[in-house]
Amino acid sequence: MRQLFSAAICLCILTGCANNNPEPLARPATTEEVEQIRQTMRATNPKAVVGIVIATLPDQRFAAVGDVPVMEFRLNEPITFIDARQHPLAHGVIKNITTDALHVKYDPPPKNGRDPQVGDLAIRFKP
Repeated sequence: MRQLFSAAICLCILTGCANNNPEPLARPATTEEVEQIRQTMRATNPKAVVGIVIATLPDQRFAAVGDVPVMEFRLNEPITFIDARQHPLAHGVIKNITTDALHVKYDPPPKNGRDPQVGDLAIRFKP
């Protein structure tokens, strides 16, 4: 009886704690993925620019975006953040431009979403 009770407890713990819809862990985009996404974006919109999130302040909803030609950007231009799988994360606007990065203030992510993280991508679409 004691073994049956122990087995039942273990079964309840295992099934009760199991996540039926596990969310894949966020991972940075590889160099190859970044280049592939850049090519895909340019094919659909030649003026699209794809950068990489190099730093974040999630409590203030700021992200620094690097690996972009900063001189081609202007304050208050919209930016879209995506993960390595090209899933949208958040939208924001450029609030500061330095010699090598854009500082983007982003909106709260959608429900069940997440904030941009280092290694995610940032895209600027221009008509």
